[in-house]
Amino acid sequence: MVNRMPTSAEGTVAGSPTALVRAAAQALHEQFFEPLAVANLYRDAWEGATAALARAGVAPLPPAPAYPADPVAAHALHEATFPALERLAARRLGPVEITVAALDELLRRRRDGHTFLFTPRMLQRARSMSGPPSRTFGLILSNTSPLTVADVLPRGPAQRAGLRRGQTVLTINGEPAAHLRRLEALALMDQQEGAANTLTVRAAGGETAAVELPSDPLPPISTAILPGPFGLLRIDGFTMSVEETDGLRAALASFQQAGALGWIIDMRWNGGGVSIQLSRLLVDRGRLFSRQRHAEARLPDGTVLVMREDIEADGTALPFQRPLVVLIGPGSTSGAESFAGPLQAFGRATLVGERTAGWCGAARRVELAPDWVILLAAWQTVFGPEERRANRVGVTPDVVVTPSPQDEAAGRDPQLEAALDILRSETAR
Repeated sequence: MVNRMPTSAEGTVAGSPTALVRAAAQALHEQFFEPLAVANLYRDAWEGATAALARAGVAPLPPAPAYPADPVAAHALHEATFPALERLAARRLGPVEITVAALDELLRRRRDGHTFLFTPRMLQRARSMSGPPSRTFGLILSNTSPLTVADVLPRGPAQRAGLRRGQTVLTINGEPAAHLRRLEALALMDQQEGAANTLTVRAAGGETAAVELPSDPLPPISTAILPGPFGLLRIDGFTMSVEETDGLRAALASFQQAGALGWIIDMRWNGGGVSIQLSRLLVDRGRLFSRQRHAEARLPDGTVLVMREDIEADGTALPFQRPLVVLIGPGSTSGAESFAGPLQAFGRATLVGERTAGWCGAARRVELAPDWVILLAAWQTVFGPEERRANRVGVTPDVVVTPSPQDEAAGRDPQLEAALDILRSETAR
């Protein structure tokens, strides 16, 4: 369900910067999982726009208006004052640039990984791609500035190309990138087979290098039998399709048939989606997690955002179970976190690796106007008997293992090695 910003009776263009900022502020005020003051939202947008104007050399710049606490009055003051910034931008910035600056600051200040602007350019690129991603760079980027390499897949394309943790990404395919968030940066990269992306990176020592980065095929589910024998399942994103559920069930059944004594599920590269179907294969009874928001919301289109939704195991767990280790890291987001966190709380799995991204919630897509879309976190996810909150925090592993530069250079995977050691110890008892 999306909310559209209509054209007003006075003839305001639906896609004008003023109208788009109002639509975003209204959507956040109504739908965000925690209460937000409209006055603060408009102040954030104003400061984002004036910062862009200052970078473009526009001066002097007016201070943010004293927005009132009353939402109706705040909306009215915004519509009366923000057009002045549009007029100041006319000679230096286009409507798209001033809108992106205002909305990006507005959304960044929510400090939420699910709350994000899709610019017209990003939407155009998304439409050109059919279906979910089928290739991977083996690269996790930070979600804060400066854009940094947060993790690389052992022996994956990024590591083979020479990318290492901690490097700052300065440009992607010739475009400045250090100020971007993770999804904005990935939108600049070409995942087509045979395409080589050029990244300019700076290491901690200050030296810069240009790196050619190709992509590898991305199987939806990959499995292996490792010495032990132990089954390794890697899934890099969830679609919640019947085919996926059948594939997950078949993967674990294949481990059973191979005589695997324990299982490892690799969530380090999992960008999210709905993981309930995998959790229900591993936990037979109990509450997996809950989605919560500060209050019920009834939107003008009739949509009701419930205050709480409890997600339960449904008694369909596999009849055979084995000791389980789940690998997590900074690339584990959203559904990967609401999978790993509850299994840790249940005592069903040992988590190994590094803290997850902290994107523990559920997002809604809101169309502000044609070609202008935002995501926002309408619920946060809590799990365990204490209803643990991991949004903006992340899930902490039971066993922390951080790859060293020597590990990266050699293509070693110390997190997987630690998981194998744990399973050897558990199955030897």
